[in-house]
Amino acid sequence: MKKSPNPSVKPSPHVTIEKFQPIIITRDEAQKKVFGLGYSSIPVMSVEEFYEQRVRDGWFPSPQEVKNQQSSMLDKAENPENAKIREEEEERENEEKIERDNEENLMRMRAMDDYRDDHKRGEGNRHNKG
Repeated sequence: MKKSPNPSVKPSPHVTIEKFQPIIITRDEAQKKVFGLGYSSIPVMSVEEFYEQRVRDGWFPSPQEVKNQQSSMLDKAENPENAKIREEEEERENEEKIERDNEENLMRMRAMDDYRDDHKRGEGNRHNKG
């Protein structure tokens, strides 16, 4: 070490730094911390309870609604004439709404017309392509 020209200044003592212990994470230890002992998590509710909760919240259709939808599809397949009759009735109802100038229908049609004026065909989510 080089001596300083001033003898009154003492060199600072060498400070020893404590070395850190290396951390070794093995795959099993990491899995135990993540998943815990055995199964990752104990189920809180059964599948049926989950489905019932979703039906109550309005996320899933009720069993009666599912049955009605399935039966209506089956009816359409078995009796295509009835399906055509229903479609014609719906078309007549729509025409009557337009003829009667139904207030809700007019508002909906005007809103759609305004939307079409502002948004041209093909203009939509371009998935960040410009």
